[in-house]
Amino acid sequence: MAPPTKPPPINIEPENCPEAVMNWYNITSRLNIEPENYKRQCTLSRDLSSQAKKHLCFLGWRFWHADKKNKWELRYTSPITGKNYISLRRACHACIQEGGCNNGNPQINLQQHNNNNNVDQNPSPSAPKKPRKSTNKRTRVCKKRQKSDDDDELGEASSSMNNNNYKKMMREAEATNVSDQSLKQQHRGAIIPWLIDNNVVALYSLVFCRDANNVVKKGKLWRSGIACECCGMFFSPTRFEAHAGCHKHRPNASIFLEDGRSLLDCQKEALSSQQNKVRSLIKEEEEEEKDHCEYQNDSICAICYFGGELVLCDRCPSSFHLSCLGLEHVPDGDWFCPACCCKVCKGPRCNTEENCDDHVDANRVLVCHQCEGRYHIGCLKALTYTKMGKDQDHVDNENENWFCSGDCENIFLALQKLVGKAINVVGEDNVTWTLLKALKKGESKLSEALNVLRECFSPVTDAFFGRDIISDVVFSRGSELNRLNFCGFYTVILEREGEVVSVATLRIFGKRVAEIPFVATRVQCRKQGLCGILMNEIEKQLTYLGVEEIVLPSTPKVIDTWTNSFDFEKMTLSVKSKFLDHVFLDFEDTIMCHKLLVVKQTVI
Repeated sequence: MAPPTKPPPINIEPENCPEAVMNWYNITSRLNIEPENYKRQCTLSRDLSSQAKKHLCFLGWRFWHADKKNKWELRYTSPITGKNYISLRRACHACIQEGGCNNGNPQINLQQHNNNNNVDQNPSPSAPKKPRKSTNKRTRVCKKRQKSDDDDELGEASSSMNNNNYKKMMREAEATNVSDQSLKQQHRGAIIPWLIDNNVVALYSLVFCRDANNVVKKGKLWRSGIACECCGMFFSPTRFEAHAGCHKHRPNASIFLEDGRSLLDCQKEALSSQQNKVRSLIKEEEEEEKDHCEYQNDSICAICYFGGELVLCDRCPSSFHLSCLGLEHVPDGDWFCPACCCKVCKGPRCNTEENCDDHVDANRVLVCHQCEGRYHIGCLKALTYTKMGKDQDHVDNENENWFCSGDCENIFLALQKLVGKAINVVGEDNVTWTLLKALKKGESKLSEALNVLRECFSPVTDAFFGRDIISDVVFSRGSELNRLNFCGFYTVILEREGEVVSVATLRIFGKRVAEIPFVATRVQCRKQGLCGILMNEIEKQLTYLGVEEIVLPSTPKVIDTWTNSFDFEKMTLSVKSKFLDHVFLDFEDTIMCHKLLVVKQTVI
């Protein structure tokens, strides 16, 4: 599917109007307005959007188009930080934070950035990423990830767990404090129209002012106040109580409707309703953020690491050349990469959906806790597979470990028995190896292991999100992105006289393959055979577990060591094609290696 031929022209005249940016951002802030007024506020905001764009242009912001689902969408790039923003609201927010709305003091003026520099008529990548190998200019002619115009900021590390928790905490605080905010906004004379607008009371409802259970005055609710039946004059609740001769000085508790509710009861009901609406909006935003990933597809092929014309997975950020996948043409409809397809039917949708019971969603996916393989429930039922959890209607319970086979379950249980136990190395004095997982009791050892890896490796940072890959692997941090999901990793340490001297990180994809992306030995302990001891112990345990193969990435500098001393071989494209359904951790300018293990029948 080819992208649109030309982006629409961008004609924005620069103009210094900082108040437009501030007003536009304020009027489009969802949680700052009542839900029922949101549509009206958005209509008003469109009148300010043009002026806001003019001010951004005046400050030197760059405007460009990105093609999404055969349509061009406008993007914004800050001249201060270089960050890209997917919506005008986010761009305005960033402009305010950068000080671009200080009257008379724009940080960058028109003389420094002319109009030609601000406007880019050609689509640009929305997030910069350094390619692993220099290639020809990359073009994408295939499937594009569907994203909405949510307030996603392309330049931020939005998938960071700490950042998400902070956002959630702030949202919950806003929902909790909505009652106080509403009380401040509603002065006493405006409480009746506020109750009417919130559908808590009806217009012209009959009310009574009571004093010691006796009805003193009657009236009707109007938007302008309470119309007294005896004199026809309009009063606020406070004045109506005084007019009735009541001396409680609690008008909302003294004025009642025919159904027995007081105005105070109605006020509490309205506040509760408004709080629920805000929480509903928060939940919708959280679901949108979960459904619409804040990342772009990789700009290089996941197999050969070159750019060019790539087909993009509709579920994960992986990209592929058609030739590397063995495909002749772009797949029609939604296309999932091999890692995201069902291990049974090899497709994105279950082939046996029509034969399943009505109460079973055949396309729901189960993920094996050990090998991370995906399986359609319908495909498993077609194979008469019965081990799908305690409750088959809720088999995707995150708290329940599900395994696709007895082999995966046995491997998992065997690893759990080894975690945290120091095992002596045969033939070596005071040398032990230990398998660690990210648990509180082993956190100090994991920190030591992390220090060893950082001592030996340059910082490895994800180009999109700025995450520390080494730290994420050691502490088994997860993610909804396949390439950043490190939940399955273990850390193996070799200790000599209680000191961590060598470290390796390990992930086992069932019996088929295991990966070891990081192996390191302290500088002062090198050339003593410690790395060989650690690798021998790992290979021995993997052989006992029945694992067939090991893969690891190597730099060109040490590739001869892996091939000559440890019997690894460079992976060819044909070998890599066998592992398309696995997402291995590899790096820029590295060579993937593999080694076949002699499988023994003994299982620990």
